[in-house]
Formats: sequence, structure tokens, C-alpha cells
Amino acid sequence: RLDSRIFLAGLGGIALLAFALRLIVCVQLCPHPSVHSPAAVTDMATYRRLAMEIAHGTLPSHFYYQPFYYAVFLPVIYRVCGAGPWGPALAQTLLGTAAVWLTGITGARLFGRRAGWLAAALLAISRTAVFYTPFLLIATLQSFWMALLAYLALQVWRERRCTHVVLLGLTTSAAVLSRGNVILLVP
Repeated sequence: RLDSRIFLAGLGGIALLAFALRLIVCVQLCPHPSVHSPAAVTDMATYRRLAMEIAHGTLPSHFYYQPFYYAVFLPVIYRVCGAGPWGPALAQTLLGTAAVWLTGITGARLFGRRAGWLAAALLAISRTAVFYTPFLLIATLQSFWMALLAYLALQVWRERRCTHVVLLGLTTSAAVLSRGNVILLVP
């Protein structure tokens, strides 16, 4: 059973490892200029500039790419935590950890507890997933959306409840707003 204490304790341990790894990387990289002051030619600088403008009440005349990330996610973080790199880094640490948890639950529901633990562990230590955590890139948010979409799609398939279908639709809508290619995954 997936709700067994042994499985949940193991998955919780893996999620704590994922959180710790991401937090260590944030401590190491947040002082680095490429995190706190990205080069003007990068997407990160564009996301930061637009998000700061929106956080201060100035909406852009048009949204030209990944609007959910810089128009909703980052401005809220900046309003709550200020303009430094730690707000987004901590939010993305939590999102990355949640993705690990969801991946573990989904893997276990599909292929058993060991598969769930393995899937969660592999995502927990994935170099790319850990390394990108403090950067202003949509990779961490997108991996969270993918993990949540997989989990909800599995819920819809298994239980066929209207609530799950609505949640899947809302999550897909939010994910599409942060990266248009999610439309290819719409169930």
C-alpha cells in the first residue's frame, strides 16, 4: 500500500535529501553574479526585469514568452521576499522538492514502492534539476508542472472523478501559460 508508513517515511527521507541538496546549491550559487545579476542578454535578466516591473505595478504592453513565469510567479515572489535572489531560490527549492515527492508517488502507483523510491531518488539527485534551482529559469517550475500533471492524469485514469478532471484541466492551463509546449501533453 502506498500510504504505508514505511513507504511514506522513505519518500519523506528522499524529499528531505532533495530539499537539502537544492538548498546547499542555493547557498553556494546565490552570491554568484549569474544568479543575482544575470547578464542582460539572457532570458534570466529579461524574466527578472519584467517581473520586477510587474511587482512594482507596471504591466508590459505585451507578453512575448513564458508569461506565467515572469508575470505571476516571479512578481509574487518579489513582492513577498524582495528583489534579492533568495526569494525565487527558496520558492524553486520547494517546487523542486514537491516534484520529487510527486514523482515518487506517481512512480509507486504505476510500478510499486521501489520504483517510486527510485524515481524520486533519481530526480532528487539529478544534476540538472539541482543545479538550476537558484537560477531564474522556468526549468524548476516546469518540472513541478510535469510531475503534478502526471500525478493528476494518473488520478483521473484510476478514479475518474470530476474533481480530478477539473484539477487536471486547471493545472494544464497554468502549465501551458508557463511554457506553451505543454499543450502537446494535454490529455
